[in-house]
Amino acid sequence: MSNNVTNDEKQKKTVSFKVSPGEYNVFQQYAQIFHDQMVQDPDTKQSCRLLERPEIGLLIRNATYGYLVQY
Repeated sequence: MSNNVTNDEKQKKTVSFKVSPGEYNVFQQYAQIFHDQMVQDPDTKQSCRLLERPEIGLLIRNATYGYLVQY
């Protein structure tokens, strides 16, 4: 690696974009919280998870879709 790359830059993680380790941990926590959250499916009236799997990529995809549908 180049000498211009700082230690902070080397520690960045990619989730669809680069984030710091602290931000990555926050995304992981939110993914787990939303995975544990149970909601009622309006069509079948059965309980299901808000997020199918506790994955950051799935969290970001659902959040992006929800934002775009809103506008």
